[in-house]
Amino acid sequence: MSNDQKKPSTIEEFIEGANKETTAKKARRRPSKEKLLLIIAGRANMESYGKPSLIYIRKDIQADMDKYCSGSKQSLVNYLLRRGLDDLIKEGTLVVEEQE
Repeated sequence: MSNDQKKPSTIEEFIEGANKETTAKKARRRPSKEKLLLIIAGRANMESYGKPSLIYIRKDIQADMDKYCSGSKQSLVNYLLRRGLDDLIKEGTLVVEEQE
């Protein structure tokens, strides 16, 4: 237990702890079930992953992930990357994308 959550030794401490104002946790925004297009559940087998990479995700992509996807960000990004790479390999044509 943390120092703030120690057991009260007297009735007064118990009452004081019950009346103590606590900071409300910020609720995690989850997408509505009607909008979900991708849900990833479960835990990843870390043996199949390489070294961590720091990447910056564009704000519009992040907004769409928040709106339409549910699950760990790592799993979502890996799924979407795999799906995109599979399509590129399948098409077999060169794509040149200009950065904004």
